[in-house]
Amino acid sequence: MRRVLVPLLLAAGLGLPLLAAAQGRAPRAHPVVDAAWSLGDRALDAVDATPAQRRAVVDRANEVVATLAPHEAAVRRWAGELERALTAETVSPAETEALRRRGLALADAMSADTVASLTDMANVLDAGQRQALLRLARREAARRLR
Repeated sequence: MRRVLVPLLLAAGLGLPLLAAAQGRAPRAHPVVDAAWSLGDRALDAVDATPAQRRAVVDRANEVVATLAPHEAAVRRWAGELERALTAETVSPAETEALRRRGLALADAMSADTVASLTDMANVLDAGQRQALLRLARREAARRLR
């Protein structure tokens, strides 16, 4: 289980904070977004990102936020359909399998967009900064797995 969780948490530890940083310093209503912004800001501080690097990361994060936004409605529809299928009088294996496949397709599309953005953001930093960021992400993942 940890083999699956660690890469996921590393990606979340690196990606979500940087994506949240794109939202700016405006007041946020959700504690998860608040925590992600704080971690993203600390991550860029920890690697001594220059103002130009910060701008480039935020610009790319803004692009991916816009790219991922259209998926939200599809994910909500899918989740509602899955909930209805699983709470029906009779649960259809064929229907739940079809929903599983649709969920995987949605996750794959969003993952591809996210990884492309993470790659772009990583290329803004030099190798030493990326290594420092990875160390920070590993510490954060280990903290979350406790």
